[in-house]
Amino acid sequence: MLFFILYGSVYTYSDSIEHETHHRTAFRSIWLNEIVHWLAGVLTFKEALRDRWSHALHHTYTYYRGVDLEFEFDRPPNVPLAILNVLFSVVKTAHNLAYTIQDAFNPLVPVSKATRICVPPNERCKVVWSAPATLPVTLAS
Repeated sequence: MLFFILYGSVYTYSDSIEHETHHRTAFRSIWLNEIVHWLAGVLTFKEALRDRWSHALHHTYTYYRGVDLEFEFDRPPNVPLAILNVLFSVVKTAHNLAYTIQDAFNPLVPVSKATRICVPPNERCKVVWSAPATLPVTLAS
């Protein structure tokens, strides 16, 4: 029971933890930010490198439809879907997992929409290596 409560607490706040490590502000050392960012990304079904670029794009183009992948709700919002997404992150989790699967199974070039939109071409080779490494750990969690 204790381990379930500990895991649930970490899992619940992993999205917030990941956000702070996106900006590298959670810890003083860069390597600790990177390790915790990767672990929090695994818990939220996100590939860490692509997600950091996606978050940077979010800050550059906040609420630009088709560019900001952290765009939460359409206008007018689909209320039942919005409630599901707020309570359980259903849509966000499905998209993040789909992007990681798409990038993990293409060994030469990342093919996911998120990678094409967010990650600069010279950085995409890192996603090619990171996505296959992230996927098994993500599915195991």
